[in-house]
Amino acid sequence: MLSDAVVIGRITEMPEVLQEEEKIVGFMKIEVVRPFRDIDGSLIKDTVPVKLWRGLTEECIAACSEGMTVAVRGRLETLKSEDGRDLLYVLAEKMVFHLG
Repeated sequence: MLSDAVVIGRITEMPEVLQEEEKIVGFMKIEVVRPFRDIDGSLIKDTVPVKLWRGLTEECIAACSEGMTVAVRGRLETLKSEDGRDLLYVLAEKMVFHLG
């Protein structure tokens, strides 16, 4: 089985910094455009939640801003919400800033 993911898009929400055990993590949102148009000819945008860890949170806060295009490589994970639903996000393992 494979859960790798690559997301290229614009930052719509800068990382919200959280303390998990002894690690600093961050959740941010990236807006991506689907590679096709809908029946009306409009491009559809999706917002993808991304969890940053292993120092990526601090790097992103220092080097990024909202609206910047970034590429994220990572894996898919789920997190239980307060109401028991599974929330899917990309756990970032590598991030490239300053695209375009």
